[in-house]
Amino acid sequence: MTEVQSIPASDFHCDTPYEIFAGKKLTDTSCAVNLDALKKGNVGVQVFACYLSPNIPEKSRFELINNMINAFKRELKFYPDEIELCLSVHDIEKTLKKNKIAAVLAIENGMAIESDLNKLNYFYEAGVRLLTVIHSVSSDWAISSNDTDPAFDGLTPFGEQVITEMNRLGMIIDISHSHEKTVEKILDVSKAPVIASHSCASAICQTPRNLNDDQIKRISSQGGLIGVNFFPGFLDQKYSQLFTERCGDIFDTLDEIETEAGGYVKIVSQAYSDLANEVQEKMADIRVPAEKVVEHLKHFIKIGGIGCVGFGSDFDGVPDLPDNLKTCAGFSYLRNVLLKKGFSIDEIEKICYKNFLRVFENVSNLK
Repeated sequence: MTEVQSIPASDFHCDTPYEIFAGKKLTDTSCAVNLDALKKGNVGVQVFACYLSPNIPEKSRFELINNMINAFKRELKFYPDEIELCLSVHDIEKTLKKNKIAAVLAIENGMAIESDLNKLNYFYEAGVRLLTVIHSVSSDWAISSNDTDPAFDGLTPFGEQVITEMNRLGMIIDISHSHEKTVEKILDVSKAPVIASHSCASAICQTPRNLNDDQIKRISSQGGLIGVNFFPGFLDQKYSQLFTERCGDIFDTLDEIETEAGGYVKIVSQAYSDLANEVQEKMADIRVPAEKVVEHLKHFIKIGGIGCVGFGSDFDGVPDLPDNLKTCAGFSYLRNVLLKKGFSIDEIEKICYKNFLRVFENVSNLK
């Protein structure tokens, strides 16, 4: 293994626990994140996000995510020599020394706590170390980037309590999917660095999901971190425009799928797979190279410095991916691209895993 390939990658976001909850295994090669691909890509740290659809009825959300967490933990127990759930940076470092993959548990969508701080505490005790505040639909306390007519100014007073409690617990705050006003409020309230786990730069591809330069500066100035999302619709402006013309709005489409499925995870999983096949067929004539990920990285570095960047693939959560990045084995390709683009080994180490460990440690130390 070359020097650059020996550097472990950390990926801040994948949706694979949903697929496991639907009945798949960590060895299933139909998932972009699977054990074989993790090893081939030398992924040392993988954040596994338990995704909550906003279409799940309010009183069922906590239970569903709790069941998803338990299903994921049960799956991990089948591979004790290969992957391990980690609750701290110390755990991650020990796991990497044993040549095992460090799994970090996350929840995507703060609706999972059902507006109850006790449930937030419960999830922390269950091993969750990162919470994406909101997803594609605004909650009672946080506004989504997808919301064109916000009911309030980013966060409610309860939303501010959530941020303060996450600081107290040492749980990483993830602002991906958050409205510009929500991001602003979170950065005003949080005493700890925040992460945009899977977001791109709006200067390169203008969508509500991406971050503008002012947001990048603020996240970076407060010690935070941005993981570049691999979805071509967030990476490339031409692809994004053609996707909307040919496939419609991605979040509207997901909403329709989830509504029709009525919350049945296996049905949603199959519908996601069908959607991915349909999207890839419709978008076959426009391919986005993996190098586009590095273009976004370079923009983030230009605005916020080398310490504010990393990867947030969104594997198993998006219907299409760039060339050479179809699975997490593609991190090997990305390292070579970084080297060819003139990044030093020290810089590649920061991008690949050291930035994430620093932020995780800083969030934990605020406890």
